[in-house]
Amino acid sequence: MDQRQGRARDKKIDFVKVHAGWDEVVFLHGVQLPEGEELKIGLSLLRRPSLRGTEVGILYKPDGDGDLKVKILDITTNSYIDMCGGLTQALGKALIETDIGSRYGMRISEPRTRFTLETEAGLFPIEIDAKNGVATKITTDMQAYVEKRYRHGVCSIKVRGVNAVNVGIEPSRMEWLVFDLDDLKNKYPEVDFWRKDRSTLDVLKGLYEAFIEEHNLGASFLYGALYDTHPEGGGDARLLFRFLPTMYTPYYREDGCEEACGTGTIAVGMAMIEKADIQDSEREVLFELGSKRLIHKSQQVLTELRMKVREGRVSDAKFSHSLVEVVASGQVHV
Repeated sequence: MDQRQGRARDKKIDFVKVHAGWDEVVFLHGVQLPEGEELKIGLSLLRRPSLRGTEVGILYKPDGDGDLKVKILDITTNSYIDMCGGLTQALGKALIETDIGSRYGMRISEPRTRFTLETEAGLFPIEIDAKNGVATKITTDMQAYVEKRYRHGVCSIKVRGVNAVNVGIEPSRMEWLVFDLDDLKNKYPEVDFWRKDRSTLDVLKGLYEAFIEEHNLGASFLYGALYDTHPEGGGDARLLFRFLPTMYTPYYREDGCEEACGTGTIAVGMAMIEKADIQDSEREVLFELGSKRLIHKSQQVLTELRMKVREGRVSDAKFSHSLVEVVASGQVHV
């Protein structure tokens, strides 16, 4: 068959690619994808030599009370996931600065646009501050995610003698295992966790595997997060990174870690509340992501987390990344 004829039969679909601190999200339109092939096509676009990224957000008209619906494909699991905080930030940016809003008949206004996103994890209100067609700040209301984590359990635990907080146990998988770096340094004073070198990954992998084994979780997929309360700049705390069970597999990222993470920020905030046993207050935590000695200034991200606490539980949580950018838009062959 003539290669030109074969190519002519390829289908072109529209895309928008946005990064939100760390997540690289490719947005597609569900009406352009063949039914039943969404997962296959989405994952193929995330891998080299195609668009590359960490997630695909497939957009649809809403089914219920939202203004827009998204199904999320994730390269770390090669499957659908129910929620990604970074994706909501990326979508807020794209809604203002690309044609996504007009495609779905959404009302865009300045200085502020509000809409509700339908996900598998529930409804997420999103607020976008904009000026002259540029989104300057996106704020995601994560209370639906908080409530789901509490339904599955939040509790202080020990892993190999190290204090930790488990945020959101589910029967089929785990969600978050959160460590305060001070607790890790007490047990492993020789390890420089900031550098994410082999000694760091050996420790984290050991803790991960010990926790899975101790709780007989089998093939559960567990995210981990590290933080400390020793900021280098004007923040309140530092989110070191999110570590993954893929930390020794090359398809995703060599060190198996990522920096900015929306759901991870919420999990860390819930863990901080659990550890401190705070009863009633409004808390604002500005996270510095990574260490200034290792991250170039142009790549530094701040994540703002605002929480209300009632009787030792988070009753409201909103977050915003400081660095969200549209990377590309156009068409791609599938």
